[in-house]
Amino acid sequence: MKEKEPTLRDLVRTVNDLATATASGFGRVMEEINSARTDLSEEIQSVCTELKLINSKISEIHAEIRKVKDEIKRLDQRIDDLLKMTNEDIRVVVEEVDNLKSRINRLEQKIAKLKPANS
Repeated sequence: MKEKEPTLRDLVRTVNDLATATASGFGRVMEEINSARTDLSEEIQSVCTELKLINSKISEIHAEIRKVKDEIKRLDQRIDDLLKMTNEDIRVVVEEVDNLKSRINRLEQKIAKLKPANS
């Protein structure tokens, strides 16, 4: 049996069916792409929000580090001042001890001179 030749109407119907299937498939692909774009956009927004939060925390940390550095400088200066004061106090005490030793020495000499005279 010989197959019947397709008519123009059959060909048009087939082309229309193919066009409809292609358009439907293209529509589904576009929906998936749009959905993926939306998801990606939301993820990017979430990452941007996190980055802003991280930058804010970094700024806070930098500010605290500056405060700590300033406090260290103040403490270093205070320690230097205390060391200078302590060194001056020690110098004064050493001079006083030397003066007292000298006076004691003179008194011991006077006592030593007086002992033979009293004996």
